[in-house]
Amino acid sequence: MSYMNCVESGQPSDDVHVAALSYSTARNRLTTNVIREQSREWLAMIDRKSDREIWKKIDWNGSHNRTEPADPPSNDEVALHFEELYSSPVGDSVEEIVSLNTDVNIPILDNAISEDKIVRAT
Repeated sequence: MSYMNCVESGQPSDDVHVAALSYSTARNRLTTNVIREQSREWLAMIDRKSDREIWKKIDWNGSHNRTEPADPPSNDEVALHFEELYSSPVGDSVEEIVSLNTDVNIPILDNAISEDKIVRAT
């Protein structure tokens, strides 16, 4: 019986413990295999000394991309995306934006820096 089935069915704690141990062992084996395979891929790529290949594997935010990157969008698709993104809001949205109150004062952030503070900081 799986760990979750044991927990959900209210099995005795010994059964839950055995199921949890079994799950943990299987999970560790899977994780070890994934890490080993990824390490092999990266080491092989590094051995090929291809900067281009390495950078293609790293996404814009530093994530490791396991698949080939998608084809870049056409100029027309990019233009359409930004036209839709920056098109004027419809209806009451404009009034809501105009009526926003940004008169917020946080003393520790907004108060002027005094000469005394500068002298104490030096």
